[in-house]
Amino acid sequence: MSGSRTFEEAREDYMRCMGEGLGRAYHLLWNECALLHMRWEEYIELFGSDAENFEVMNDTAPGFFRSVRDLYWESILLGLC
Repeated sequence: MSGSRTFEEAREDYMRCMGEGLGRAYHLLWNECALLHMRWEEYIELFGSDAENFEVMNDTAPGFFRSVRDLYWESILLGLC
């Protein structure tokens, strides 16, 4: 067994352990939290980890990468809310 589960298998496991209502809610919140962590790691990789990469983006297409940065930031903030 690989140790990974499908979306439905995970939901069913949580519902079996926690009951239907709490299991469904936990599953949805867990997935939202995982997605938020992925977005944050991508944001840091693109805009917060290497000043040289940031300079290249600004030299290449500053307006585009500013829009991407703003969209990532807004997505992260909305995910937290």
